Amino acid sequence: MIDEQRLRLGLQKLLTQTEAAIRDRLEDEPTLQSQLRERHAAAVRAERTEGSAKGYTAFSDEAITQAAAHWLLGCVFVRFLEDNGWLDERSAKVAWIAGAGERLAIAKDRRTHFLRPDPGLTDRDYLIHAFVEVAKLPGVAGLFDLKHNPLFWLQPTAQGAAKIVEFFQKVDTDSNT
Repeated sequence: MIDEQRLRLGLQKLLTQTEAAIRDRLEDEPTLQSQLRERHAAAVRAERTEGSAKGYTAFSDEAITQAAAHWLLGCVFVRFLEDNGWLDERSAKVAWIAGAGERLAIAKDRRTHFLRPDPGLTDRDYLIHAFVEVAKLPGVAGLFDLKHNPLFWLQPTAQGAAKIVEFFQKVDTDSNT
């Protein structure tokens, strides 16, 4: 049984960490920061933001929070599908992130097989791959739309993505879930 309060508190802490990881990545990659500034300027021109009243910093803070929330909610959604067996294929259980029982081992194996061929790949790449694969399911494409979902253009550092994977794979020793 899921302890909703513990999950909520854990996700709130992880949201803060994911926001920080996105900020770190923006600092490390000036082209990403430049793209965010361009998005802000476009939003101001199109009058989609208070822009000049709040400025770029407020805009970027909101964009970072929104992207971080999308990263976590995307994982929550995939876990929901895994936990309910809705990703299963014919006679095979499928898991991308984790899940109860043998699904955690299945997800860990899938991650290992994804990362092994290229040492440059990270958990960020793996999660994006998982979201793209889940988006192929009927009715899910809009949720993980490459053009509109901010998780595809504002991404955490590799270490930040690893913390997301770690959070969702953590097993509660009391309930073994």
